[in-house]
Amino acid sequence: MKESGRAREKPGVVIDTSVFVAAIFWQGSARECLVRFARRQFQMFVTESVLKEYAETAWELKIEEGLVQNPQPWLTWIDNRASILAPVMLSEPVSVDPDDDKFLECALAARADYIISRD
Repeated sequence: MKESGRAREKPGVVIDTSVFVAAIFWQGSARECLVRFARRQFQMFVTESVLKEYAETAWELKIEEGLVQNPQPWLTWIDNRASILAPVMLSEPVSVDPDDDKFLECALAARADYIISRD
């Protein structure tokens, strides 16, 4: 894949909200995704709307479930480490759940190799 006129060294990845939020609050495969990102095994891409959904969902889950973990350090870390892009706007909804289109728009903008999702 090309990015900014040069070959991308690592796979490009977009992570769905369910995976990101699960990684914040629980150990398991979702957390392993973020561990691999921290180890720079892939490049993570987001858009402003993806970051907003991450934050809203994480805080909502923390409050509703009474979870102890503070999601803000995770949200700040992703905001600082992931590549933030302008989305490629779809001309019409393509996902069964139109809220998921933001991840496709991000993946198209990034020319991502993978979208990591639980659904």
